[in-house]
Amino acid sequence: MRASKITSFLIVLIILGTVNCVSLMTVQPLPYESTERESKPNDYPIEIHNSDNIDADYKIIGEISIVANLFTSSTKMRTELLNEARGMGGDAIIDFKSNFSSEKDKHGNNQVNATIWTSKVIVWL
Repeated sequence: MRASKITSFLIVLIILGTVNCVSLMTVQPLPYESTERESKPNDYPIEIHNSDNIDADYKIIGEISIVANLFTSSTKMRTELLNEARGMGGDAIIDFKSNFSSEKDKHGNNQVNATIWTSKVIVWL
């Protein structure tokens, strides 16, 4: 009887411990246009550029913001960013920024709790 209680207790601890390790992510597209563009195919290669180094004409059609907890891989975030750009009908993304969100713990120390990525979606003219 005692062994089964200990086993049950350990199972509960394991479940509670893994709940906090789940990757959570929120993707927020913000289109700048009132008309919806046709989505690009899943295999369409979205380019990543710095807006200072582009020689071609382009139009910014929207912005994407991704907020993820620290258990979300950068690979997963990058995939979501590019998929959202395709979904908005974009050709490329520019002005990529990465930041961290933090809050103070009970001792006054900053604790990083999220990663924030933002980027603008463009189409070539």
